Amino acid sequence: MDLLVSDAKEETFRLPKDPPDPRKLLVVDDEKYMLDIMEKYAENLGHTTVLFNDPKDALQWYTNHSDEVDIIISDQCMPDMNGCQLISNMKQCNQDKTFIIMTGHGQLTLTRKDTKDVHLLVRKPFDQKQFCLAIEDAVEERNKTVSRESDSTRQNPVRDFT
Repeated sequence: MDLLVSDAKEETFRLPKDPPDPRKLLVVDDEKYMLDIMEKYAENLGHTTVLFNDPKDALQWYTNHSDEVDIIISDQCMPDMNGCQLISNMKQCNQDKTFIIMTGHGQLTLTRKDTKDVHLLVRKPFDQKQFCLAIEDAVEERNKTVSRESDSTRQNPVRDFT
C-alpha cells in the first residue's frame, strides 16, 4: 500500500506488507482530529487503539486496564494534565510500558526529569512514515523490556571466577 507523505516534496511511503508484532496502543490527545489521524495510521500498521481526548479519563481507564496495552502515546500540552504528568502517573500503575510524547510546540523545553519515563519524543506535525518509525522503535523497545523480564525470572547460575 502506498501513501502520500506530506512534506516539502511529494514522495511515497510504502507500508510494511506484514507489520511485525501488532500491538495495542493507548493514544491520548485533546485534539480529536489528531486521535483520528493516529487511529488511521495505527490501523494501517496492523495495530489497535484505545483513544482518549482527556488525560484524566485515560488515567482512570489505565489504572484498571494497564495490562491490555503495550505502548502509550500522549500529547504533551493538554488541559488539566500534561503528557509527562500523565505518564508519571501511569508509571505508578505499571512500569513495564513504552511511552511516547508528542508535542507541537517547537520551543517547548522539557527537562531530563520531565522525560525520564519517556522512550521517545515526536514533534508535530508528523506524517505516516514518522509515525511508523516511532511505533517500530517503541515495539522494539517493548520487546527488549519483555525479554529482560523473562530473563530476570530465569535462575542465573552462580559463577566463581577466582
